[in-house]
Amino acid sequence: GSLICLGSNNGMAQFPDSGKFNVWDAIGASNLGADANDQRGLTGLPAFVIWRSTYWTKLLSTSSRLSLASDWVKAKLNGRDVVEPVLKRAATLKAPVESF
Repeated sequence: GSLICLGSNNGMAQFPDSGKFNVWDAIGASNLGADANDQRGLTGLPAFVIWRSTYWTKLLSTSSRLSLASDWVKAKLNGRDVVEPVLKRAATLKAPVESF
C-alpha cells in the first residue's frame, strides 16, 4: 500500500484488499480502481493516524521514539517553528569613475 502525510491532521492511504475479513469496511475505506475489490482508499484523520503510527513504529530505538513523540507534542502545543530566510545585503557603493 501507499501512505502520505499531507499535514494539518490530513493524510491519504491506499491498501490492497484482502477479500476475507475486511477491517477497511469497518473504518469506512472506499473501493478504488477498476476492479472494486483491488484497492481500498482512506483519507483525512484516520489515514494521518495510520501514517504517524507506522512512522513511529519503524524507528529502532526507544530514545528516537521518545524524541519524536515529544517533537509531535511540542508542535501540537506551540505550532510549527517556521523560519523564513531573509537576504540581507549591504548597500553597494559606487566607486568614483576617474576620467583620463
